[in-house]
Amino acid sequence: LRLFSSSGAVQKRIFPSELRSRDPKTGDIIEDSPFREQKPKDPFVRVHSSSDVESDSNNNSKKKPSPSVTPVQVDRKGRYGFAVQWADGATIIYSKVCLAKASGGLILDPPPSEE
Repeated sequence: LRLFSSSGAVQKRIFPSELRSRDPKTGDIIEDSPFREQKPKDPFVRVHSSSDVESDSNNNSKKKPSPSVTPVQVDRKGRYGFAVQWADGATIIYSKVCLAKASGGLILDPPPSEE
C-alpha cells in the first residue's frame, strides 16, 4: 500500500490476515475474527509452488496460508477504496480508511477552516 500526503509518501505492507480481520468500512479490528490467528510469523518473501508446502530462501518448508487469506484480485472502486477478491470466493470492498489503519496509519481530522 502506498500512501501519499502533502509532506511525502510511505509504502507499507498489509498482511492479508490483518486486512481480513478488519471491518471493511471503518478499519476497526474485529475481535472474534477467525482470520486473526492466521498472521504470518515473518514478513519475508516466500517461493510459492503448487504443492501444499512452500519454501523460503533457505529451502525451509512451511505450510501454505489458508485460501481464505489469499487475495486473488484487487480492483479500484472509485474514490472510496478497493475490492479484494479472496481465494475462498469472497469479494470485499475495503475503504481507504480501512487500508490505512491496516497498514498502521492514523486517520487525522482535517485542520479547522479559517473564515
